[in-house]
Amino acid sequence: MSSFSITLPDGSSVTVDPGTPVRQILADWNASCLELAVAARLDGALVDLDQPVASDAALGPVAINSREGLDILRHST
Repeated sequence: MSSFSITLPDGSSVTVDPGTPVRQILADWNASCLELAVAARLDGALVDLDQPVASDAALGPVAINSREGLDILRHST
């Protein structure tokens, strides 16, 4: 089982094991970003915070107060 390289919003990279949830990666990077996060972008695709990582990717949180975050909130209620 090989590990994956995840590029974070600040340009730094972390190595994670396959199946590591997006939420855990973001929490290890910047726990406060999860206070407003409702989803994440994984290589440009919107994903749930519980989505496991399955390859090298770029990752960033989607905050509830962003346009995308508000759209997600509106469609989930």
